[in-house]
Amino acid sequence: MFPAYFPHELVRRARLRSLRRGEVLFSFGDRIDSLHRVVEGQLSLVHLLPDGGELVLMRTGADQFIAECSVCANEYTCEARADKESLVASLPMAEFDRWLIQDGSFARAWAMDLARRLKDQFIRYQRLSLRNARDRILHFLHSEADTRGVVSLPGSYADWAAELGLTKETLYRALAALEDEAVLSRDGRWLTILESPLRRGTRRER
Repeated sequence: MFPAYFPHELVRRARLRSLRRGEVLFSFGDRIDSLHRVVEGQLSLVHLLPDGGELVLMRTGADQFIAECSVCANEYTCEARADKESLVASLPMAEFDRWLIQDGSFARAWAMDLARRLKDQFIRYQRLSLRNARDRILHFLHSEADTRGVVSLPGSYADWAAELGLTKETLYRALAALEDEAVLSRDGRWLTILESPLRRGTRRER
């Protein structure tokens, strides 16, 4: 439920909550009083835009903390919503803080865990800063692909479009163009990088 480095005495204070698809764990402006970790299912951190739209900041699956960077804040600045039926374990923030203060080994392990998570989030923000759909798609694929150049989408194409900050129509058009150029291939939710456009351009120059 929690990483092995978490003290057993602290883990025993966790409480479980089941969420239906679409149910909200916390909303913008809610006071932060717990540290949450997804046990089963998947939740999204969603930022509500002024025009009524939404931007998915991050998707969090099983065995991952959600909004853990908020431990140093007082209120949430986004909404956490279940993408499917999910189970979440929550620790009282006061108890979590107490263990960080009194247990140096635990505090260091938590800091290392948080640093890895922040690196992943930086990559995501870097992707969203790219201007066009093609660049965001290629950035995602090259960031998430395995050694064979294969990516398995964790959700639907609609979910992926939201994560990339694109409409479904824009995503589908960009994917079709990349397939026509033989940059990638699709098989359901499996995508394979066939060739890097950068390498192809370099070879032509030679």
